[in-house]
Amino acid sequence: MQIKKIFQFDTNYCVGCHACVVACAIENKTDLPINWREVNTFNQFHYPELAVFHYSLACNHCDDAPCMHNCPALAYTRDLLSGAVVHNENHCIGCKYCTWACPYDAPKFNQSKGIVEKCTFCVSRTSEGLKPACANLCPTGALDYVEEQNGQRITENVGFDNFDIGPSINIISLRNENAKPEIIPEVNKSTRIIKEISPESKITFKKEWPLVIFTLSMAYLVAEFFASVFFDFPINSYVFISVNILAGFFSLFHLGKKNSAYRAFFNVKNSWLSREIISFSLFFIATASHFFIFQHVIFTYIALLSGVFLLISIDKVYRIVIQPTPFELHSAHVVLTGFLITSLFFNNYLMFLLVASLKAGLYIYRKYYFWKAGLNFRLFISGWRLDMLISFPFIFWFFDFSNLNFWILASVLIGEIIDRAEYYEELDVITPEKQIESDFKRLKN
Repeated sequence: MQIKKIFQFDTNYCVGCHACVVACAIENKTDLPINWREVNTFNQFHYPELAVFHYSLACNHCDDAPCMHNCPALAYTRDLLSGAVVHNENHCIGCKYCTWACPYDAPKFNQSKGIVEKCTFCVSRTSEGLKPACANLCPTGALDYVEEQNGQRITENVGFDNFDIGPSINIISLRNENAKPEIIPEVNKSTRIIKEISPESKITFKKEWPLVIFTLSMAYLVAEFFASVFFDFPINSYVFISVNILAGFFSLFHLGKKNSAYRAFFNVKNSWLSREIISFSLFFIATASHFFIFQHVIFTYIALLSGVFLLISIDKVYRIVIQPTPFELHSAHVVLTGFLITSLFFNNYLMFLLVASLKAGLYIYRKYYFWKAGLNFRLFISGWRLDMLISFPFIFWFFDFSNLNFWILASVLIGEIIDRAEYYEELDVITPEKQIESDFKRLKN
């Protein structure tokens, strides 16, 4: 029986010297400033009531690895001999979805190569009975490569969570004598100001603006197609297909290796990103066939079903990241946007009122949650977003504007752009640095 070996990290011995980081960089010839292994410090500003210690972390080669589960291109495999989660750069499309999925920040996006890279568990060394380079060069013995004892691992500690994915690491907690604070304070801690820096989020509107265009375009096109089928809403088929193509083109901006985009189809079994791409492709092919080729009812049904599944898939893609509030339903979800736009195409103002009220309620709840949490709730932008959803449509209706639906739709779309842009600003990805920050704040308070 093959004895599984795992990383072992002793928080009592790590001095934060970064020798492991240097060893990893030299062994794997990584492009600076990318480091596959990183050292993070708990209580880096030496808050008096709490101990100071370090974590040296890279890929933990988890038993249920979220990077491998969610990768649409099947770029990850498991080495059966060592149990290592291995990344194949030739299969990677550079979508960065695995960097969202991994709570240990192991996959690193290499901008110059357009692909993700990560720790290999030094399979070339371990296959010859050697330790990984990082563990081999640790001067204090804090980081080691050991045999797993009867399947037992300690993977819960302050600043580190196992997330129920089975990380292949054993964490040795601080002994009592090392867990004591450096200084015993003589004044109340509420009078002391401690510098805090929140790590930058991997997801921002600036980084993901092509996805804003793609997702909102799909919500509009699906709604418009439904209206054309069930309400005889007039559609310019050439404009419809052109917008579809343009939206797909913008989605490619998110990929590091655009010429390998076809691999995004490969993991439909597990990855919502694969399902999104497949449903988008089906929707495009079916609508193009409906308008230009066969005009058979089967293509109409395929377009309708794939359109609905596309909007569901788009929202499901983001289930792996940290949501802005504990309530999972978000006002910017494209399923709700699709319903809202469809109601206008159907001239169903009752449906519009119901969906708009739901979206407004979710939006106001989120802003209240931010306000209570002391977060930036963007008062001015929030006012504009609600005006575009409620105030301006009401004004257009009350004064009986000509082309009423056009003006309401224009107002709604501007509001949806604002909400979707805020959505990407509010999403976040858990990392070791953020886990440490979260636990530090919890203990400090």
